[in-house]
Amino acid sequence: MLRRSDSGVEMTTAERIVPLDRSRTFITLSVVLYHSVINYTYFGIGGDRMRSALVDLKSPPLWWHTAYGLSFALFCASMTSTVLAFFLRFSKSSIRLLDVMQPSAYGIYLLHFIPLIWLQYFISDPAWPAFVKFAVVFAGTLSLSWAATIALRWIPVVARMI
Repeated sequence: MLRRSDSGVEMTTAERIVPLDRSRTFITLSVVLYHSVINYTYFGIGGDRMRSALVDLKSPPLWWHTAYGLSFALFCASMTSTVLAFFLRFSKSSIRLLDVMQPSAYGIYLLHFIPLIWLQYFISDPAWPAFVKFAVVFAGTLSLSWAATIALRWIPVVARMI
């Protein structure tokens, strides 16, 4: 990157965006570990999908189970870090709806399950397309849990918790 200084033009290294670098790293790690978990699962269960001279895959040895367990645990940990890095990357951006929702986010998280279950139950019978059902349940759950959070904030004891 070229930067103009008092003495003229000088070359400097590009500034790195650390959360973006972290998210790329964790996404790559997650993809690699995901494929290792899939490979261990696909080739390890049943054993008919792959014939191996080294391993009897109908009853995999201890090292196979150990490698699968470690791959799965590392995949779960890397996905957790990937999600955190992804949201840290976009934490500086300003989306008005999310900014307005931020003070009520914990209350929405605590209360969303009740309207979610009931709306899914009520919406299961109509013969609507899946996307329409999703939109109705999503909008209804968000609006009901947000309204309930705002209403519960009027109670002083509850307001200190949510």
